[in-house]
Amino acid sequence: MRCLLGLFIHNRLPYLQNFNKMGRRKWQNQRNPLPYKNERNYSQTTKDNVLFRKYYSNLGLMPESEVQDFYDRMKEPLPVTFRITGYKSQANELLKIIRTQFFDSLVGASASVKSQNNSTTSSTADGGGGGEKAAVPWGQGAVAFNAGDVPVSKALTMDAIKPPKCLTWYPDQLAWQIDLSRKAVRSQEILSKLHEFLVSETESGNISRQEAVSMIPPLVLDVQPQSRVLDMCAAPGSKTAQLIEYLHKDETGVPEGVVVANDKENKRCYLMVHQVKRLASPCCMIVNHDAAFFPKLRVSMDEEKPEFMLFDRVLADVPCSGDGTMRKNIDIWSKWQPTMGTSLHGLQIKIVKRGLELLEVGGRLVYSTCSMQPVEDEAVMAEMLRRCEGSVELVDVSSMMPGLKTVPGLSKWKMMNKLGNWMDDFESVPQNFKSLFTKSMFSPTAEEAEKFNLNLCHRVLPHHQDTGGFFFAALRKVGNLPWSREARVEKEEALKREQTASEKVTSEGPPTQEKMAVTETTTDKPANSNTDSTAVQRKSEDANATNDNSRKRKGESEEGPQPKKKELKGYREDPFLFMQPGDPVWPPIRDFYGLTDEFPSNQLLYRSEQGAKRSLYFVSKAIRQIVLSNENRVRFINMGVKFVSRSPSPLVPDCEFRITQESMGSLASHLTKRTVSITREDAVTIFREENPFLSKMSQSTQDTLETIVPGSVVFVYKPTESNPQPACTLTFCGWKGKASVRSFVPRFERSHCLRLFGQDLAQIKAEVAKMKKDRQQKFDAAAASAADGDPPPLEDEEEKKPAPLKEEGGGEPMVKAGEDGEKE
Repeated sequence: MRCLLGLFIHNRLPYLQNFNKMGRRKWQNQRNPLPYKNERNYSQTTKDNVLFRKYYSNLGLMPESEVQDFYDRMKEPLPVTFRITGYKSQANELLKIIRTQFFDSLVGASASVKSQNNSTTSSTADGGGGGEKAAVPWGQGAVAFNAGDVPVSKALTMDAIKPPKCLTWYPDQLAWQIDLSRKAVRSQEILSKLHEFLVSETESGNISRQEAVSMIPPLVLDVQPQSRVLDMCAAPGSKTAQLIEYLHKDETGVPEGVVVANDKENKRCYLMVHQVKRLASPCCMIVNHDAAFFPKLRVSMDEEKPEFMLFDRVLADVPCSGDGTMRKNIDIWSKWQPTMGTSLHGLQIKIVKRGLELLEVGGRLVYSTCSMQPVEDEAVMAEMLRRCEGSVELVDVSSMMPGLKTVPGLSKWKMMNKLGNWMDDFESVPQNFKSLFTKSMFSPTAEEAEKFNLNLCHRVLPHHQDTGGFFFAALRKVGNLPWSREARVEKEEALKREQTASEKVTSEGPPTQEKMAVTETTTDKPANSNTDSTAVQRKSEDANATNDNSRKRKGESEEGPQPKKKELKGYREDPFLFMQPGDPVWPPIRDFYGLTDEFPSNQLLYRSEQGAKRSLYFVSKAIRQIVLSNENRVRFINMGVKFVSRSPSPLVPDCEFRITQESMGSLASHLTKRTVSITREDAVTIFREENPFLSKMSQSTQDTLETIVPGSVVFVYKPTESNPQPACTLTFCGWKGKASVRSFVPRFERSHCLRLFGQDLAQIKAEVAKMKKDRQQKFDAAAASAADGDPPPLEDEEEKKPAPLKEEGGGEPMVKAGEDGEKE
């Protein structure tokens, strides 16, 4: 028996070990090997669907003459679109660089490729090309394939590169489109410089690579610096980042408003953290809740009379079938069915309903989907307008997007079942399909359609402006919702006023003949009226008592429907603990950096309950109030910006914390010490070199640094008449040592700053590569000499590579080839 058991373990142990390492799904694939989703060859996917073509050809979204153009455009890849972060002061400078250094060279590359293609065509006509590898225009595909599925020569696949164009409907010329697919930009050697630029500036937060139609909902939401914004389905975070930009558009310190970014999936919340962190805003928090049951956020800690925060801006970019994304999600072609949207219709209504409950009167909610099906678009809007009974109305936002071509919303549409049969209304649904459809999925009545004004909804079609398919609508809350407590109170007060008026009439004594003639025409049942008013009064008292009891139960009536308590899934976050008055950590930081009395130290928080505090984070006043009032009610994932980080050094006994780069926007205006004004040449030297000596700085900078003891400092560059470029202020943190300085700026942001100063990054990288090569040669020579028994040569002190945080050092460029991550 033992021999058999040992034989089994010997044979199966590696297999079981692989199971533990790879997980259950990959273990199953090992038994029945299938290509993983990410490994499938999507270039072989057939971009055709009979039901899709039939559905949109007869739905009435477009004239019959446009149907073929619409269908053909859906098969083409999406162009590359991006926007420049508008609230940052260097946005205009970055726009100049993009236009001069990249777009002009891109147009020049187009002319070069055209001439190469012409010469290649001539040689092919002479019989030298073989004729198999035919080039295709970029508008029809990124890469052409021959019969053997071998990619055509990358240098010759571009028939023409169209000049980049500005999205005219986006403000301040900050959004641009390049008529190339993402795959084309990545794969073409001639476009490698542009690709590297987009990646670098995206990581530094100065550019956001985002689909054009995805920029629309935050734009029409009309966010102001004082707005309280809720993004109900925020992941992956591109729209949230745009909302943060609008919140900070004045760039005058910390705004009063707040952005609450929510998503139901715990893992997607952490994906969103990276997207939001690039903008370094203390006014944003990420939470993890089901959008349909999002709790009302308290703003007071009074359990008996809780106060709740209502939002004045709500974005509901709801889950949808996504058939408007077929140009980038190719697998939808094979999966699409006309009933894909019916399973999401109810969830979409629940999310919008909850969003309206969290919206204050006078506020705006923007609803959007990347689906073109009316069941997910106009049907949801019609049902909510029907339920709200006039307390909500559609808003015309077309004036906010001049130049964007949209199609008005439908007031009448049809539904199609899985068999491709049309249904005009719910009564025409076959009995075997009744469970898949509800009445709210079909068109409203003619009377309802006239009241709803569904033509104020907007649909973006791909063939109009080379975009994805999209739907959006803006709702304004003009009164209390019919099912809300406020509406019930208003009705009860109206009944009380009527009761008081009737009692006043009866208390004036017996009526005269003339009064009787008047009152007989207006009051038919005086006895029943008194009975009814008494019943109403009792009902009102019961309702008030119920409301009082519910308030004592932690305000359950205010918080809306509560889902069943489930076990918390995902990573358990460390607590968010705010610094208390008298905390011994704060005085050394305050005194060392000379922070003003106006700085709100009570808005600093830390994450470790025990042990030394490693980092302090800064949040806005509104975020602090939300966290303190909802500590055990809301699942907080992330918030604020890293303010200072513990970095003890024997050179700095007075303070163990150094300033971080992401806190510059919130902290710089409060510093009275350790701020150094530098020249353009100083800034370039600090960004180019690892640890430049103090002697390399200008005389004015040296004089300032001599008055500062070693430790963390803040460098400030401002343009002057002699050096007007770049025409923006740059503030960044660094370190002052005994004989050198350095910057504590992430790699991609350093590259961004060097671009602003007009430096050639390619040249800097070439210098780094040459320096590494020379060092390697010296090392090899020293090793060879040691092997022969010769003494090693003396090393030149000036060529030593300085350690990252040591205070003596030479001048190695900061931008390193192949370096990943931050230098902090």
